[in-house]
Amino acid sequence: MGLYWFRPGTFLALDSKTRNYLNSPNVLGPGFTNQVRDGQSYLEALEQVQAWMTEEEDTQNNFAELSAASYTTGPAEMPESESSAELTNEENKTENASYTYENIRAEGAFLESSEIQKLLRRWSEKKNLILQGPPGTGKTWLARKLAYALIGKENDENITTQQFHPSTSYEDFVMGYRPARDGRLELQYGAFMKAAQGAQEDAGQKHIFIIEEINRGNPAQIFGEMLTLLEADKRNPDNALRLIYSQDDDDPFHLPENFYVIGTMNQADRSLAGLDIALRRRFSFATLKPELGSNWLEFAEKRGHDTRELRSIANQITQVNALISEDPTLGAPFCIGHSFVTPRTKITEPAVGKTQRWFQEIIDTDLAPLLEEYWFSQPEKLETALGILHGSQ
Repeated sequence: MGLYWFRPGTFLALDSKTRNYLNSPNVLGPGFTNQVRDGQSYLEALEQVQAWMTEEEDTQNNFAELSAASYTTGPAEMPESESSAELTNEENKTENASYTYENIRAEGAFLESSEIQKLLRRWSEKKNLILQGPPGTGKTWLARKLAYALIGKENDENITTQQFHPSTSYEDFVMGYRPARDGRLELQYGAFMKAAQGAQEDAGQKHIFIIEEINRGNPAQIFGEMLTLLEADKRNPDNALRLIYSQDDDDPFHLPENFYVIGTMNQADRSLAGLDIALRRRFSFATLKPELGSNWLEFAEKRGHDTRELRSIANQITQVNALISEDPTLGAPFCIGHSFVTPRTKITEPAVGKTQRWFQEIIDTDLAPLLEEYWFSQPEKLETALGILHGSQ
């Protein structure tokens, strides 16, 4: 709100009335504002709202006008084919009902309901889950949605996220000596230890720790004793351990039952080492694949895109993925994920031309550079793949 008051032409207020307006089905759709979790996602949401105002006719010209409209008109009016009672019911469902696998499907997951339920069952039982797969298969997005479903509601306060990188250490993750404000070294807890202790103090609620790019660091080194304590059957005082930096008067430590870990892993990055076998045994693994079937098609159609063009796009991506899978130097982990061609915003008529332009821009800025990286020493394969995407093969 402060940013909006300071510069209403540049920043958008996300108070309750504006959120309800943006979440209207014929604006940006139910759940649109749920994606805003931090500064980066807020800026991305601004771009989407700006694109919607630019593409749609008879909309506001800037954020200040949009904010005023949300107070004077309330949620955008439904098309005549849908009743206001249905909108009210949907809003009540979103705000009051528990968050389940059905919400994940409704918000854009293209897995079947049975698959989502299976992931939740395995995670609940094992307490540790890793989502792996090619680039663009929605691993990060799905990890957070699964966390909401496991908790039972959209509660970011019970979710902690950390991304691994080559210099991530045990001291960053669990605990270690770090400079204090007075310049002396002080024993401090890392993000994982803080989250685990938060779960211990809040035993009645589930707490989630999300690890992005879990294989980008050295997990065995980063986890230390936590590698043992992660096991579901060791989440009790009988299996507690003294940690490396424990003080003489510290009790042995164990992870609580209500603490769940989920990681994401990009299998296509050749610079990363394989996961330690001991760590693999403590996690369940789920491989996400490109999903360009009926669920994806229905989602993209609701964003206003032309059905025939969408089917053509799915066919072209599938053909290129076949080339990638058959290449002995690449394989299935390098396939193009559905996120590359999943529209974020709605478009207006004429849909055919706009869908073609939208896909062409994705080829130019996302897919072509990726394929050039894959086949930088094999120009003939690159030419074949680009020909398929451009529709000339």
